[in-house]
Amino acid sequence: CEEHGINHNFSAPRTPQQNGVVERKNRSLEELARTMLNETKLPKYFWADAINTACHVLNKVLIRPILKKTPYEIYNGRKPNISYFRVFGCKCFMLNNGKEQIGKFDAKDDEEIFLGYSTNSKAYRIYNKRTLIVKESVHVVFGETNKQETKQTEIEDLTDLLDQPLLETEPNEKPKESESNETTEDTSEQLPKESKTSRDLSMENIIGNIGIIIRNKARLVAKGYNQEEGIDYDETFAPVARIEAIRLLLAYSSIMNFKLYQMDVKSAFLNGLIQEEVYVEQPPGFVDFKYPNHVYKLKKALYGLKQAPRSWYDRLNKFLIENDYVRGKVDNTLFVKKFKNDTMYVQIYVDDIVFGSTNVSLCKEFAKTMQGEFEMSMMGELTFFLGLQIKQMSDGIFISQSKYCNELLKKFGMEGCKEAATPISNTCNLDLDEKGIAVDNSKYRGIIGSLLYLTASRPDIMFVVCLCARFQANPKESHMKSVKRILKYLKGTTNVGLRYPKVV
Repeated sequence: CEEHGINHNFSAPRTPQQNGVVERKNRSLEELARTMLNETKLPKYFWADAINTACHVLNKVLIRPILKKTPYEIYNGRKPNISYFRVFGCKCFMLNNGKEQIGKFDAKDDEEIFLGYSTNSKAYRIYNKRTLIVKESVHVVFGETNKQETKQTEIEDLTDLLDQPLLETEPNEKPKESESNETTEDTSEQLPKESKTSRDLSMENIIGNIGIIIRNKARLVAKGYNQEEGIDYDETFAPVARIEAIRLLLAYSSIMNFKLYQMDVKSAFLNGLIQEEVYVEQPPGFVDFKYPNHVYKLKKALYGLKQAPRSWYDRLNKFLIENDYVRGKVDNTLFVKKFKNDTMYVQIYVDDIVFGSTNVSLCKEFAKTMQGEFEMSMMGELTFFLGLQIKQMSDGIFISQSKYCNELLKKFGMEGCKEAATPISNTCNLDLDEKGIAVDNSKYRGIIGSLLYLTASRPDIMFVVCLCARFQANPKESHMKSVKRILKYLKGTTNVGLRYPKVV
């Protein structure tokens, strides 16, 4: 541009009047797009299609009653054809073009959403609800009288969430976490600078089969990254059960011939009591208009606080000790209670609790005791824990990681590899291989770390994995070849695991 004497002049920041014509046109487009999205209840991420459609329509609408012409007519010299106009966001159907494999009795077309007009050809832009792909075609059948029944999928803040209609929950669901756990108390004090902690919104969206969110799940969390050690918190460490402890408990239960059960604490961190003085701001959407500068003083922990895990462990530890349980001296996550000739064992991993007893009545008593203090979710017999698939059978307990193994092969692109009979070749002699070709050490370390976790139920690969782990600092092609040999071995032995037989 500068070579042809063209200069680029900018308008001043926040001064739209300096570029008034364009800014006014942008406003018109935004208003039309907002109206179309709200009318059709389409998600906000279709805003670009709505803007393009609005622009396409405005170009073929009279701009001045005096001229009685449209922008299209002024530019092209002929009247526009609007017979192909359709209602934005309406239902439509497009015949399957044969590229996708469908069964003999499957529908030959999919229900789509009309998103406007193509900018590259004379075609319609169609959104396929099943494949979640936007296509362009002229072979479309429209149902303009049918509106889309979809919901907004973007929640920029809590105010947007409040604008959505409430959804009924299932009869067995109990969304009363905040009611049963009062975590804050009102206070008119000014927010102390040394205790400043605001709140954030953690959201989990439940997706329907058409790719549109059918339910929004939100949890208010504290912005713990604003906390300062020694002021807002002291201890944060909370012990959790090690995988070795779980295996020991499984082996012991098999020997003593009793079953293990599992339960989950709902919103566990909200049960923890905090000793520090922590304040949180009023969350968006719940601000008291009379006292907008007031804050909440926390009585209990919130998700996001650094001390939340520790507070929950202390609360649970105190409760179990008050009920005559004894904490393990070596493993602080194991609690034992003896009653005459029977013993009750409780293993804790954050909010997941594994328990079992030589007397089934003690298990029922423990479950009743926990449900009386906390909101619990009973999960029945222990079948899956920390990536371990557990089968409690009449002749013993079998643990494996077949699901994790398949995910591991898929993650590193080895799901279609050939199988190997052994995890290491009998001619393999690994060394530093200083003259070898280097490989990506991050990928190599990732494979080694994943394999080390797999050794929890696969002692047959322990030796070779530890051998390959020695060369993580500077791996070479020879080392990567040995690691891939392990993956090939796992390909044919995904269902192999450990069995703890019962003692007869």
